[in-house]
This record gives sequence, structure tokens and C-alpha cells, in this order.
Amino acid sequence: MAMIPVDEDFMDSLLLKVMPELKKSTANDDLKFEANPNLGEGTATKEELKQRNTLISPNEDFYNKFKKLLLNKEQLAEDKIKAVDDSIDSLMKDAQDKVQSSDETRYQSGYDDMNTTLKDDYKVKVPKQEEDQPRLNSILRQQLMNIEDAYLVLRGRLRQIINITDVNSYYASVTPTSTIKKAINKSSWTPCMKEASKENPDMDEEELREYCENINSTDSAFKDNNNRLDQLGMFGWVESQKAGWLEAGLFGAATLTLAIEVDWVTMEDSDVCEYCQDNADNSPWSILEIPEEHYGGRCKLVVAGVEFDA
Repeated sequence: MAMIPVDEDFMDSLLLKVMPELKKSTANDDLKFEANPNLGEGTATKEELKQRNTLISPNEDFYNKFKKLLLNKEQLAEDKIKAVDDSIDSLMKDAQDKVQSSDETRYQSGYDDMNTTLKDDYKVKVPKQEEDQPRLNSILRQQLMNIEDAYLVLRGRLRQIINITDVNSYYASVTPTSTIKKAINKSSWTPCMKEASKENPDMDEEELREYCENINSTDSAFKDNNNRLDQLGMFGWVESQKAGWLEAGLFGAATLTLAIEVDWVTMEDSDVCEYCQDNADNSPWSILEIPEEHYGGRCKLVVAGVEFDA
């Protein structure tokens, strides 16, 4: 029995025809340039989602430019790679600047809120904030490195797509082709090939197939990058304010010999994990012994009725 090679897009289109219910289940896999509101436990605020969107949304313009770059047969591979490198450098710096500004602001907000609580509820004169803030420095260092890593991975994957396309183009140019024209069977074309053919009628079937394979690889690369930016954006938003709040509380407790008690409060929904529920059940905690939060948690730390993200 003859084996017929079928690419991934074509197989998906066949499955969706006979099993349309799959379309709904795969809808979330579409490439989106926006924050995932379901990331982490609990619900993200509008302000948090807005900040995370500012990290992800600039990628969309670059994505569209890269697709056009793939179609440009006149531009040398070296020039395409240079264009990718320049765009990556710009996006990386933009994301790092946004994260640094947001995390510094959130950290200081948490620090000031704790000091206000100490002054109003503990009736003490809070110590002056020291210029060096190791907790903030650690968060920023990790955030900026993570952004760099995410974009360097994206750059590497896009470079590879360009390079492989260039190699394939070379071999196609030196491979003898038959002068006999074969009938075009569009029934085996993927949705991507059909759409690309409308926009680029001069492309033959092999070119369309290769282009769509490259688009699949491109989509995968951008999805991964968007997810990483979204995750680090969420972490920075939640962690930076809590770190400032905790630093001010620990500094005040040590300097003024205060016994500060903290309640761990969950989101009280079905997503609360056993670890967080145990922390809530064992409240109050000394500020010196607060359990570490886990990644993606959205519990609250409460001192004198004032809530802060855990």
C-alpha cells in the first residue's frame, strides 16, 4: 500500500471536517498578541492585564513584518537576518524599559503602603528607606535577564527559518525541473496555502507549501515568546509590590522591634491549592515567618486590614 505524506496543516483541516467539535477545543491555540487572563490563580486586575499587554502587543507588528520578509525573494538572507536582529534589539530594550519602570513603581507603592500602615496603626515613626534595595535589585535583574533570554530564543528561531529557506531556495534553483505541467490539485491544499495563493498568485505549489511550513514555525516561535513575556509580566506585577511591602515591614520590625502579624487570605475559589489553604488556616503569621508564595498565586497578605498581593 502506497504511503502518502501529509503535512500537519493538511491533517488538521481533514480532522476539522469530520470532527468540527475540535475547532472549539483548538481555538485557544491560535496566535494572540494579548495577555492570558486565566494565567495564575485567581483573577488578574485590569491594570495588570494592561501592563502585560504592553509587553506582548508590540510583537504583532514585528510578526507581520517577518511574514512579508519571508515572501521577499529579492532580499538576501544576510539582510533579512540583519532586519530581524535590529527588530529584536528594539523590542527587547522596549520590554526591559517597561518592566523596569513598572516593577520599580510597584515596589515603591508596596513599600510606602506598609510604612503608612505602620504609622497609622502601630503609631510609630518609620525608619528612613535605605537607598540600596536588594529585593528590588534581585527582581529587576531576573526580569531583565528573562526578557533578554526570551527574545534571543525568538531571534534564533527566526534566523533558522530564514537560513533554511535560503538553503532550500538554492537547491531548488539548481535542481532540474520537468517541462511537463502537472494539473494542480487544490483539494490537498491547506487553508494557509489557499490564503497565501490569493495574496501571491505567482507562487507555485511547492513555494506555497514551504511558506506555510515556515508560517507554522513562525507562529510557534511567537507563541512561545508571547507566553514567556506574559508569565514574567505577571510575576513582576505581583512580586514587585509584595517585595516592597515585605521589605518595609521587615525593616520596620527589625529597626523598631515590632511584632507584626500577617494574615494569609486566599481567593476563596475552586482554584485555591492545598498549600495556600494551609497557610490561610494557620494564620496569623509573624512577618518574619511568612511562607513563600508559589508562582502564579494570587493570595493576599493582610496587616491591620490592609491587603497586599502575595
